[in-house]
This record gives sequence, structure tokens and C-alpha cells, in this order.
Amino acid sequence: MACRHRRQLPRRREPGQADNEGDGLGDVCDPDDDNDGVADLTDSCPIDAPELGLDADGNGCTDTFGGLNSITSGLGLSSNIANGMLAKLRVSDDMEDGPSQMAAVRLLAAFILQVEGQRGNAIDDATANMLVNYARNLITLITD
Repeated sequence: MACRHRRQLPRRREPGQADNEGDGLGDVCDPDDDNDGVADLTDSCPIDAPELGLDADGNGCTDTFGGLNSITSGLGLSSNIANGMLAKLRVSDDMEDGPSQMAAVRLLAAFILQVEGQRGNAIDDATANMLVNYARNLITLITD
């Protein structure tokens, strides 16, 4: 279907002319269907904007424990550093619901401290900033 300006669209509903986020631009023509600032071509979640805008890695999706785990696993860190960081994430993920929420927050804070301890050594500044922001976003999601 060809993109047409909204004023040129017929009054009757056409397939493919849905407007997911109500910005007046049909989804077929809209380069960012959820208005999260990440173009649909590179947005891993093109229809759903990140909850509370929490998207530290810029993939267009709400940050998750699984996402931070995947990023951390892919950093190529030495096994003792990676294992410590991943253990904190795994246990905090298990504890995020119910009465153990604050324990999950403390483990994420410990993860942040470990990242800061490796900043400039095993982890470059840009990656450390992203990891810290990601963990802070998870804390926000747990406590919100």
C-alpha cells in the first residue's frame, strides 16, 4: 500500500492504515509506530513503546532481566567477573516479585557496584554507562 498523507486518506477504513499511537500518520507510512524515538527498522518492539521510557540499550523495548543478562553474557568478560555479575542478575530476577523485592534491589545495586569496579578496566565507559542505566531501570520497574 502506498503512503498517502492523512488528509488524502478516504474516510473509510483501509487495511494497513491503522495508527497505533494516534499521531495521525498511518502505520504503513510511519517510520516509528510507537513514537519511542527508535525507527521501526531497528526497533525490536516497534508497536510497544518502552514502559516508563526505560530502554537503556536503545533497542526500543522495555528493559528486562533477560535483556541485561544477554548483554552481560556477550561482553566477553573473564569468567570470574562474568559469573559474579550474572549470579547477581539471576538471583535478583528470581526475587523481584513478592516480599523479596528489596533483596532484588540490593543485588542490582551490587551489580552496579561491580560494573563501576570494572569501568575502565574490563568494561569501557560507554558500556558501563549502559549497564548501570539498565540496572537502574530494572530497579525502577521493580519498585514502581
